[in-house]
Amino acid sequence: MKITYFILLFFVCSIAGKAQQEFTLQQCIETALKNNIRLKQSQLSLASNAIDVKTSKAALLPNVNGSFSENFNFGRNIDPISNTYISNSTQSTNMGVNSTVIVFNGFQLLNNLKLAKVNYNAAISDVAALQNDLALQVAASYLQLMYAEDNLTNAKAQLEVTLSQRSRVEILVKSGKLAESMLYEQDAQKANDEYNVQLAENGIISARLSLIQLMELPANTKYVIQRPNIALPTTEAYDVNIIYEQSLGKRPEVKSAELRKEGALISQKMSMGAFYPRVSLSAGLNTLYSNKFKTYAGMTVIGEKIIGYTKSPFDTVFTTDYRVNYAPVKFGDQLNQNFGKYVTLGVTVPIFNNLKIYGSVQKSRINLMNQELNLLQTKNTLLKSIQQAIADVEAAKAKYESASKSLIAQSNNFSNLELKYNQGFSSYLDYITAKNNKARAEVNLQQAKYDLILKSKIIDFYRGINITL
Repeated sequence: MKITYFILLFFVCSIAGKAQQEFTLQQCIETALKNNIRLKQSQLSLASNAIDVKTSKAALLPNVNGSFSENFNFGRNIDPISNTYISNSTQSTNMGVNSTVIVFNGFQLLNNLKLAKVNYNAAISDVAALQNDLALQVAASYLQLMYAEDNLTNAKAQLEVTLSQRSRVEILVKSGKLAESMLYEQDAQKANDEYNVQLAENGIISARLSLIQLMELPANTKYVIQRPNIALPTTEAYDVNIIYEQSLGKRPEVKSAELRKEGALISQKMSMGAFYPRVSLSAGLNTLYSNKFKTYAGMTVIGEKIIGYTKSPFDTVFTTDYRVNYAPVKFGDQLNQNFGKYVTLGVTVPIFNNLKIYGSVQKSRINLMNQELNLLQTKNTLLKSIQQAIADVEAAKAKYESASKSLIAQSNNFSNLELKYNQGFSSYLDYITAKNNKARAEVNLQQAKYDLILKSKIIDFYRGINITL
């Protein structure tokens, strides 16, 4: 039974271990890019723009249409072959093929193709911008989880220190060297440290949930992150103008705004093209068949018939009576005999159309001005974002340096007071204050470290450098 129990326990632990997925930052980013709904919608929009390019190219080619109709007429109607009225049922067939090509329409078709290509390229930039933003969000969440894990490690370390100190105090209390109240103080500190551990664990749960939501995975997904050794960024000086110039040529949102402006200019040309005459060339083939269509098949003598009388003597005049014979024409022969062709050159000149063209041109000009302002706004936003990112990274550097100095000072102070406290030369209040200050300094340094890393990655983001750890 014991052997069976241990085998089952080993099997369950193996399954639990395999259930834990390990994610690197790159895998997190790739998973988020694969599953993000908004990005999928943007990619569908890109696919739609690709179809627009194909249809715009095809619009330059002639269209070809075929037609076929089968007609059944009853009663008095016109035979389509003899063009005479008949009083019985008629069955006829009409077939044809026609084609039309636009020779000239104010270059609207060419401009429409240019606009479709511009919109397609702008959609590519939109997808790239969403991918960049999502990658940055994932990196920030990834670093937040690393910080939360480090915070838990620090909280547990503080608890271990308290537990170790409590053990020493308990020995001294039992030996009568310290008052029992000192043990109560240690228990209070232990409870406080356990509370901090619980807060740190809650922080990990929140950070894990945030990262898993960005990846669009089930909330109960079990995973761990790979913790790379991240070197602190160099303390180089950043130049706003240099980074801004680098960003202008690399940021997809700027490229998209430039393309939207170009598309607005093309749209204006298209609307103005409606003022020009429209020239089209059409050609077609047609034929038809009727079951009433017959051809001459000779005459047959059927006798004589009276055609008149003489004056004197009053004799009857006869002539030979003939019957004209008609034979039905075969379906294929009728199609061949009725085969027709036509070519048409059409010109349409716009004279007055209720100011529709005028209104379209005015709206296209407004749209162009709006896209110019949108481009300017995009560039201004980029510049402000870079200025803010540089200010943030400089502040993060100063914060990290200050946190490093604070930790050194608080560590030295705690070591000194811990020694005095153990020797009975320092109060518990001074000892616990120094311990908490050291713990707070460790947390502040970790927070400053990850904040500096993230702010530096944002600078790389604007430079067009891929986000990696």
